[in-house]
Amino acid sequence: MKKLLPLLLLILIGCSEPEPINMDEMLNLRDQVYYTKDTNKPYSGPVFSLHKNVEFNIQEGTLKEGKWDGLYKSFRRTGERIGQEEYEINYKNGMKHGDWKHYYISDDILKLTGRDEKTFVDDRLIMRKRYYEIFISDLQDDILKLTEESFINSDNNWIDKKFYYHNNGELRIETFSNRSTSDIEPLNCKVYNENGQLLYEGNRCFY
Repeated sequence: MKKLLPLLLLILIGCSEPEPINMDEMLNLRDQVYYTKDTNKPYSGPVFSLHKNVEFNIQEGTLKEGKWDGLYKSFRRTGERIGQEEYEINYKNGMKHGDWKHYYISDDILKLTGRDEKTFVDDRLIMRKRYYEIFISDLQDDILKLTEESFINSDNNWIDKKFYYHNNGELRIETFSNRSTSDIEPLNCKVYNENGQLLYEGNRCFY
């Protein structure tokens, strides 16, 4: 048994995950493929990137044959007043594949927080949802807006659904429209008061 312990340790060490490398220092990007500077071969393994200048940006993820593969994360902050952003993107062989998420917080003047979610299949966008809250310091009331967009593959159309809310949480405006790359169908809009009563329904919206 004692003779087997060194062999088991070597196997465990060999199977352990490699340490992430600094892609800015050790890799070159050519034609969307990352190559090692010393061997000039496409790199496979975990990587990270760190920038500290006007923007503070951190990236981390995994490369496979020089292309992003698996979960990629990015955090960005641009100064004291500009806010911050976070990304989570799933890749497959260099293409966006699966869930894509974007979180953001804006500056001091226009306070906006939100979440942008997408779903990709082989770099093709098939679903998108956006949620965001806006607060403008010059106004007395908060403005809350939820947008949901769904992509239909068959005829390349977007189905847009948008919802606006009163401060008490009641639905204020809901809109629905179809739009393709060639035209935009008439918009259907409903407007409600703070008690949930329907005030207007038609093809024009009053925000």
